[in-house]
Amino acid sequence: DWKERRLQALSFALELAAGTTSCTKLIAWMEKRREEFECSDNDDGMGVDTGADEDADTSTAETADGKANEGEENAGQAKSDASNTTAFDKARAYEKERIELLIRNKVGLNEFDKKSKEMNLVEGSHMHRNRVKAREALVEKHRDAIREIAQKMLANVQETANLHSPHDKPAKKHVSAQGSCANVLDIAGLILNQCVQCGLYECGALVVQSVLSYFRERIARYERRVVKQKEIEKSRHANNGIAQAGFRFDQINFDVEGSEDEDDNILSDDEELEDSNSTSGLLHLLRSGMLPTQLKAMFALCLLGMGGQDHVALNCLEKAIHSTELESWSEENSTFTKKYPSDERRWIIFQESLIAPVNKLSLLASVADMIQNDVKNDFWIPRLLDIFRHFLKDLDKNHGVDKILSGRCEVTRNNAVKLLYAVTELIISNAKSDLISSIETGIDEDKVAQQVVTDIVYAFKIIVRFEEVFWNPNESDWSLPNSSMKTLKLLSSALSALVQASSSGIANNLVQSIKNAFANSCHVMSIICRADSDTLDGLFGWTSSNEEYASEIWESFPLV
Repeated sequence: DWKERRLQALSFALELAAGTTSCTKLIAWMEKRREEFECSDNDDGMGVDTGADEDADTSTAETADGKANEGEENAGQAKSDASNTTAFDKARAYEKERIELLIRNKVGLNEFDKKSKEMNLVEGSHMHRNRVKAREALVEKHRDAIREIAQKMLANVQETANLHSPHDKPAKKHVSAQGSCANVLDIAGLILNQCVQCGLYECGALVVQSVLSYFRERIARYERRVVKQKEIEKSRHANNGIAQAGFRFDQINFDVEGSEDEDDNILSDDEELEDSNSTSGLLHLLRSGMLPTQLKAMFALCLLGMGGQDHVALNCLEKAIHSTELESWSEENSTFTKKYPSDERRWIIFQESLIAPVNKLSLLASVADMIQNDVKNDFWIPRLLDIFRHFLKDLDKNHGVDKILSGRCEVTRNNAVKLLYAVTELIISNAKSDLISSIETGIDEDKVAQQVVTDIVYAFKIIVRFEEVFWNPNESDWSLPNSSMKTLKLLSSALSALVQASSSGIANNLVQSIKNAFANSCHVMSIICRADSDTLDGLFGWTSSNEEYASEIWESFPLV
């Protein structure tokens, strides 16, 4: 399952970037999920029928092969134990080498800055610009050295992993945070996007908790570094400046796992974090727990999917839809143009949706998926319908819906189709719910009936306007895809609401509105039956002289 492998890989990446402490709950959730997958695979293997007609020779041969395999497994187990010891040694050596390299890099950078300060260069001068470029080159050299040992460690890990059997469990090891805030947020965004696409809402919520825990850990790490720096400065002044500012080599202990020496690790945004005077700086954002808009919006979707915090989730989602930080939709073309088989095409579209930038249309399309999967409740349907309708209204001001449906980006087009179906379904279901409630209570029955009729007519107009989306049967054998089957269900539900509204003893001033609604339903039914299409010309003997009659036949189409 490539989706599951991708989710696990991203979770491991988040653990490396944010640290094991911040991702404890997410790691436990992923471990439980992995065990469930393994149990499922084992159960599938137990159900294989090997046949009942095997002869004795075959059984004897299998017994001999089994003993030979058992011997190979024992030898492999011994080899695996030896490789475990080697892996621990390599990991410890890598961690020690990495910390020593970071310390050397920082010492070199401090000496460079000290010498630059002594040169007393004029800011903006030629010499000053050259000095700044030299510092940037030095920093990049340090980063290249870190990348080199990380790649070397990765090669050793892959080599060790090949020695383990598939059922060996990797040894647990505490990992300190090694990624910047930008790295953590990027990885979290990728995981959240997949969780929303696959309906793994609990995992998405745990990812956000891991990010917030990482923020708290960075703040605590920064405060410890400040306290340590003050102690070092105090010691330096007490010893007439002999102690090197910023380091205490006598306190470094490589053998103590999880020691405070992890605070000496240099992260790429440490300098930004130290700018604590600015109210808009990184430290202020970490203290406030501020997340990017797209992460907050996807977190809101996860809360909606989990249930229990619908009001908070809808507030967050509505703010994201009304904000200017997210685009309404993406105009990028698909990365593929040639035709693929249907199965492979769906896989590629899903793959594109995982890496596509999050926008307002994709967020609402994910909510539409929840509606199709019955992940909803009556509390947030009216408010969600209001969000949908306002978004479509704003999107349609510049013919945005038509541009999307006629565009080449299939991901965006699929999202728009999902949204249109969801809006139509919510309009009809909400109208029926309001009508039933008014009939039972007897309060404002005429007023509710009028609104119900207006909403049903609006739903019919959506189907008529986008008939190519709602009704696209295969005319060669008249088979109906799932989308057309949904349209039939929507029409049936809408007609049921209209009949119920017309038989509830409403006032005479609503009769004309109901007649107009039934006329619109005739239009929808004529589309379904192709009453005004060229395919019926030969059946009814229509000619070019009565094309006007053929185009208006829906007005008198029998509603039976």
